[in-house]
Amino acid sequence: LLVSNSLLRFARTLERYITKWASLDLRNPNRAEDDDYINCLLFVREKFPATTPNLGFLSATEDMGKGTGSFGKRRNKTHTLCVRCGRRSFHLQKSRCSACAYPAARLRKYNWSEKALRRKTTGTGRMRYLRNVPRRFKSNFTEGTQAAPRRKGTAAAAS
Repeated sequence: LLVSNSLLRFARTLERYITKWASLDLRNPNRAEDDDYINCLLFVREKFPATTPNLGFLSATEDMGKGTGSFGKRRNKTHTLCVRCGRRSFHLQKSRCSACAYPAARLRKYNWSEKALRRKTTGTGRMRYLRNVPRRFKSNFTEGTQAAPRRKGTAAAAS
């Protein structure tokens, strides 16, 4: 097994810091041990940033840029549920849904997105009114009349 010198050096340094960390008496700390503890924490944090806890006195939030490190700071949501389409697309500051354009009267749709139109078109929802239209068409949209009573003989004769 071939191991590079830098990896061996790193392992020895880590071992030294861990043994120093384990030997610290945190019930009766003095200034020298505090410095060793902080140096140990800084070293481990530098080498393993994901596994070490976020310590307030060691955090470097002042010099944080807009890149990878700042993505964990995004704690407030920009979008919430839309009352019209039900998707999480309603922008709180703009007060506008990015999926259906609520509160605009017209539903947001663009013909360049054929699949999106297919997902939103008639027949993908309940169709409370339209699903009854073909049946009403057969009776010429007659309303308010009593249905003719069915007889046992007519059902048998029809078959």
